[in-house]
Amino acid sequence: MIPLDGNIGADMCDDLTFTDKKGRTIKFNEYCTHYGLEAYCDGNKIGELDIVEPEDNDERVVADGPYRVMSIHIDEEFQRAGIGLEMYRITSEMYGALYVMDQDPMSENAPTIEGAALLNKAIKLRYILPFD
Repeated sequence: MIPLDGNIGADMCDDLTFTDKKGRTIKFNEYCTHYGLEAYCDGNKIGELDIVEPEDNDERVVADGPYRVMSIHIDEEFQRAGIGLEMYRITSEMYGALYVMDQDPMSENAPTIEGAALLNKAIKLRYILPFD
């Protein structure tokens, strides 16, 4: 069950709303040109989640496998308010459980401490597939 205003589907470009832990109204908008979500508060972009579909020419993933998280960013003042987790929930309902591609802690895309905590919670809720 999706407790949001709007209808989730792969071709959806409508706004979805969510009230974060601090009582702020957050609007999510799915990218119409590629996969992912943008988050807005009071008309200002405060975050985004980029995912990609599996590619036949990428030997690191199985074709027809899970969609991959490329990056997630939430502005610092909006972190720890449930926004990132809600973004993972929405996208996992749209595309299935997601896979985090780059798990190397020395990578430029490695999660921050807050990002790692978010990933762990998303794994427990089965929005993200467990690491190998």
